[in-house]
Amino acid sequence: MPPKKSQREAAARARANRHPTRPVTPEPLELAPDIPDVPLALLPVLDEEIPELYILDSDSDCEYEGGVNVELSDDDYDPELEHDSDFTDSDLSEFDEEIIEALKKEFEVLLKPTPFEELNHAKSKKDWSKAEASRSLGYNGLSERTHYRHNAEARTRELKRTEAKASTDPQIVMMRNMFAPKPPPPVQQPPPPPQQELSAPPASLSPAELVDYPSDHSESDEDSGSDADDEGGNIASASGTSRRLPAVPPRKRRKLDVPAREMRKRKQAAHQLEFEKALADIQKQIKSKKTKFDAGHNSLQEYRVRAIQSYLIMVVKHGRLTVEASERAAEAQGFAAKWGGRSVREWTRVWIKTRKLPTSRKGRHAKVYSFTAFQGDLC
Repeated sequence: MPPKKSQREAAARARANRHPTRPVTPEPLELAPDIPDVPLALLPVLDEEIPELYILDSDSDCEYEGGVNVELSDDDYDPELEHDSDFTDSDLSEFDEEIIEALKKEFEVLLKPTPFEELNHAKSKKDWSKAEASRSLGYNGLSERTHYRHNAEARTRELKRTEAKASTDPQIVMMRNMFAPKPPPPVQQPPPPPQQELSAPPASLSPAELVDYPSDHSESDEDSGSDADDEGGNIASASGTSRRLPAVPPRKRRKLDVPAREMRKRKQAAHQLEFEKALADIQKQIKSKKTKFDAGHNSLQEYRVRAIQSYLIMVVKHGRLTVEASERAAEAQGFAAKWGGRSVREWTRVWIKTRKLPTSRKGRHAKVYSFTAFQGDLC
């Protein structure tokens, strides 16, 4: 709880009485004995009276020891002063500590940098990168989506403005005619100067009239001409600005005849149709009696063909993904999951493009020498 005003005044009086300031007594003046006798006529005359000087031989005549003697009467009794005078030295020391703490806090506030000093403080590259990374936390209206929306709204307004120009609504036509720029008034050309008669003899001119001086031209004509030019230029500029419309920003993306999503759906439908045709053809190829595999029934080529059939059935009829369906089809026919699945996808691509069954390259290498060719030499 902060001290009251009366408490602070009592503390000040206690400090003053505790450490009184002893007044400095004037030093006695000693008259020099060797002062020559000067006539009174030569001394300066002073208008002011010279105060009398009291010379004290010692300090024994002054009995002042410092302090103030106050004698209070019964009429001057104040109970608040008596109550406030009960403070001790410890209470006064608490007041001093509070003042010191207040001064420390004020000094700390003065040491803190001001907002202007914080702005002018040099920032490191790390601080700038951190600020750039966190600037999107607060919306400032400068995002790309906002720019796209504003551009779209500008294009929409431009379309509405174009439709309003070609509209036949009587109210729109009336407003359009009201605010349409008026054509400038026609400029009247001055009449041509009268032609001089050939019969009149040319007037003789003096040498002074033959010379054209700049001072001969009047400034009023030039000023009137310049004012007219300025007015004409202002009218032209005003009419030009009234006809000018705000520029519409170009489109960010080009407008396609067929949207991209529609094209994607068409490609997916065509891809699905190719898979369905390939499945129907390979089923006919397996059921046909004309089909002969390289090594007969249950051969490696037949296993590959049946893996292609299983893969197409899972993709077309069950909606499986290509990788998952190929791995399952490979494992069903006895192949490994990873490399067998890749092989099944490759065989299927060849079948869809060329309608050829997968073949093995084993035992198809060209032979340069035959073992029977050396029998005659060995005998």
